[in-house]
Amino acid sequence: MSEGILKALMQLFSIVSDVEAEASTDRRKVVELFLKQQLNQELVQEYLNVFNDFQEAQTTKGEGAKKRKRTSVNSVKVLRICTQINEELTQRQKIVVLIRLIEFINSGDNPSPQELEFVTTVAETFNISHEEFKRCMSFVRNTKDEIPESSKILIIDGKQSVNIAEVKHIYCENLPGQLRVLSIPSVNMYALRYYGTGEPYLNGQIVQSDRIHILTQGSSIRSKKIQPIYYSDIIGRFLSDTSQEKTLYTVENIEYRFKAGNVGLRNINLREESGRMIGIMGGSGAGKTTLLNVLNGIEKPSSGQVLINGIDIHNEKEKIEGVIGYVPQDDLLMDDLTVYQNLFYAAKLCFGNYSDSKISKLVLELLTNLGLYETRELKVGSPLEKVISGGQRKRLNIALELIREPSVLFLDEPTTGLHFEDIR
Repeated sequence: MSEGILKALMQLFSIVSDVEAEASTDRRKVVELFLKQQLNQELVQEYLNVFNDFQEAQTTKGEGAKKRKRTSVNSVKVLRICTQINEELTQRQKIVVLIRLIEFINSGDNPSPQELEFVTTVAETFNISHEEFKRCMSFVRNTKDEIPESSKILIIDGKQSVNIAEVKHIYCENLPGQLRVLSIPSVNMYALRYYGTGEPYLNGQIVQSDRIHILTQGSSIRSKKIQPIYYSDIIGRFLSDTSQEKTLYTVENIEYRFKAGNVGLRNINLREESGRMIGIMGGSGAGKTTLLNVLNGIEKPSSGQVLINGIDIHNEKEKIEGVIGYVPQDDLLMDDLTVYQNLFYAAKLCFGNYSDSKISKLVLELLTNLGLYETRELKVGSPLEKVISGGQRKRLNIALELIREPSVLFLDEPTTGLHFEDIR
């Protein structure tokens, strides 16, 4: 964020705070937590001082008969600041700002009507839907026993189940208290809070029980007494749909011989349901790609069978058309096309009955989910003359298959040559 935007946000925090009350220590902690997510420690203190200056200016203004006029002026200021920063902040950043503002006005005493009005104005100016605004407000304000009946809520605790309609649940043995996660679908983001007296860690930092934490890709929650809870566990629980039939993938006594008669695979058995991620590890030349080609239907086994919901994928291919997706090691991108065009034309081949506008919407949503939206107008370039990074190329290759929404997806060497951040 630019210096001007950060100063505007500090002014916004100070205005949203009730001008009759000085900023409490708790409120300053909320501002500090927000700044720590954006800046190094030296700059955090600098902008905290900016906030303090704005707050002091707010509290030293005249009282009494001028209050109503001052409230009206502040409403205009809130609208002006939000309009000013609206174009520079991403929608994800706007959600974070809104959550911190909600935390801010709810730290200490109950928020005043003026504070609630100001925060509502911020949400409306940021084009945040009323439903998501209400969910964020409830997530910050609810006590441990106040659990809304919503599919956007995930409970993680030591209980075997949670008897609340639609609420997701993860059992975590020996977890003291409760972790609660809010899904914010519009920006594909997840917020976390903790009710309890233990000391779970999020990416090495203690999860404070009175603060909202933002989960990022690759996050993990750990403690001495519990098994790690990974980001993939959390999003997997939100993405699972119990109303749909599960996909059952079965491998029975597979054996594969090469044309020369050499045995490549033998006695391979596997049984898994949808919602699982499985890794195959082995040295170079161990047969990983051969196994993958048999499992995805490219190569036919010498004996045994591979079944998806009881259908033999090698002998009844017409019955499972579109069910299996495969991302090979080799690059499948068209060098002279942009990121958007590569995915758009691939989707057009798959969805010939869709209009261009509908395909475009699907493409842009997927590019956003994979972190490729900002590069959509860039030409892909060749692997030797790179325009986009290796990690972006790999994600775009994966997108070519994900756009079809296959029930089973195979990836051959998906992390080769990638930076660890891209792997996460």
